[in-house]
Amino acid sequence: MDRDAFDALRSEETPEDMDVVRALLSEPIPPSWPEDPPNARWLTCKLVFLKEAVSGVDDGDDASLFARWLEAHEVLAHHRSFRWGSEEHQEALANVARTEHLVRAIQAAIVSAGAERSLWFWAVLATEGSDESADALMPAVHHAVTSGDGLEELEYLRKFAASTPAMRAMIAQIDKLLDARSASSPIVVMLRKRGVDVAECDFRIKLPAVDPSLAYAGVTIASRSKLWLYVHATHADGRQSASNNEQIIRDELGLLPPTTLSGVPGFLSRAAKRMSVEWRWQDARVHSNLWGRNRSELLAWLRGR
Repeated sequence: MDRDAFDALRSEETPEDMDVVRALLSEPIPPSWPEDPPNARWLTCKLVFLKEAVSGVDDGDDASLFARWLEAHEVLAHHRSFRWGSEEHQEALANVARTEHLVRAIQAAIVSAGAERSLWFWAVLATEGSDESADALMPAVHHAVTSGDGLEELEYLRKFAASTPAMRAMIAQIDKLLDARSASSPIVVMLRKRGVDVAECDFRIKLPAVDPSLAYAGVTIASRSKLWLYVHATHADGRQSASNNEQIIRDELGLLPPTTLSGVPGFLSRAAKRMSVEWRWQDARVHSNLWGRNRSELLAWLRGR
């Protein structure tokens, strides 16, 4: 692949030089890169889509070839053009899913990409809903099954998935994996020890200080997610200590924010002392699937009770 074609493929702009267009369309798969791009898998996926989207067009008809080329680039631009889940977004998905040659091109691109994530392409195939589209999604599902990575994105396809046997089976498989992850999540295990028998915990709290202008803290727990824990304490001057269940993200307050569930109550207590504040629990903003006694037990645990 020459440099001009390589730069055009990496760009989000639509190449209009027909010499560049033809150079890209004649490039074999896998491509020979002039340098090793960090996103080589996605660029290969994109190139496969472009090549397949214009296949069948008379190579000598520049006008028809370029029209199909522009159409393919419009599809690539859709994920930047609309807010995800909006009416315009879903209409764009449906329009692409009804266009047979674009669906075939996306199927080929996704198969070539393996586990590479392309939520827009995935959503088109879920909307189209055929057995062929479900088969094309299988490498991503298999990667999620074996690594646990990408399940949340695949679950998001529920919003777009056609009610076909192939898509219902795929969503059911993803649900089964997420249910198993949730059942073994530390938060679900802890709650069961406190007499709260739940299969899933989705919990967010924003906790203000008695004087909310001084500091606030937050805890997010999502038992079905790979990153199931996020905590932070933030001072009015902008300093923050924050972590998730994999790493300390920042620690400008010197609080050693926790990466395990058991460390969360102590972290909130240390944060209050370090910033010389008290938490105003009665004014906390809570969003959760837990209600009544179940929510009260989780809040009591957070307070160290």
